[in-house]
Amino acid sequence: ESDPTNTLYLYNIGYIYQTKKNDTEKALEFYNRALEVDSTNSASAYMAGYIFIDRTNAISEKMNSLNRNQTSEFNRLDAERDEIYKEALNYFLIAYEADPNDLSTVKALREVYFKLGNVEKVGEFTQKVKALESAE
Repeated sequence: ESDPTNTLYLYNIGYIYQTKKNDTEKALEFYNRALEVDSTNSASAYMAGYIFIDRTNAISEKMNSLNRNQTSEFNRLDAERDEIYKEALNYFLIAYEADPNDLSTVKALREVYFKLGNVEKVGEFTQKVKALESAE
């Protein structure tokens, strides 16, 4: 029997949907349920952010397949991708707040800030990555 308040259970079901069944919508539903129970559930927040990164990668592939004269479609996809990066950012920030010493989360934040063009935050998180890597 499932426990709707057991964050590990909710995370694991989300993970199975994401990695084994390739159903990111259902995975996101379970990660969000885990976060509703415990807003500091860094694993669920990180994996939810990862879903959005995968979505940006799919958009990038579409952008790369466009012809040079499809500028308006490129710009539309670029704007859509930025909005999805912002969704990823929100989840990674939740994960970071819960566990600021998680190297994967810090690297993900650095990457998302880079993609969004936030040079100041890229520098800040590059320093955090270096500090965490030297502490290992």
